[in-house]
Amino acid sequence: MKIRLPTILLVLLLLTSHCQAGGIAPDKQKHIGAGAALNLGLQAASVKKETAWCIAGAVFIGKELYDARHRDRHTPELADIVADIGGVVMSEGVIWLVHKEF
Repeated sequence: MKIRLPTILLVLLLLTSHCQAGGIAPDKQKHIGAGAALNLGLQAASVKKETAWCIAGAVFIGKELYDARHRDRHTPELADIVADIGGVVMSEGVIWLVHKEF
């Protein structure tokens, strides 16, 4: 399945409105957006869905491990990984709505 620009724009629009309306903390909004963008970017590059999820998971965990090693400037949080995964899940939901394919 090829992810097209209208799908990407719809995901970004829905995520932005959801985060603003839901009172989600700005840091978590960024993690949600990063998760969605990473998932969409990988799938737009024709990476298989399962492979995209594994790459995204590795990036999310790696980012928090980096934060843990640099506590003077960063704060590692499990909630960040949950927000990243939430972005992937939300982007998958929109992809499914647009393409009716999962």
